[in-house]
Amino acid sequence: MLHSLVTARVAPTNFSQRRVQGDPAALARVFDRFARWQAVRAGLQAVNFGVLLWALVAVADLTRAG
Repeated sequence: MLHSLVTARVAPTNFSQRRVQGDPAALARVFDRFARWQAVRAGLQAVNFGVLLWALVAVADLTRAG
């Protein structure tokens, strides 16, 4: 869920590249902002993957024990 919210926040940043074409300094700021948000998204994906693995192990343990 958080990943989707962050994606909704970062998408306009990505699309703003078109408004600053021809201005290397402004384009660099857009890329830097996008990179920061992308790092947040990647972190959330890593946490999501860890939680998914934990859930799979928990379910596997329950099926083995039950």
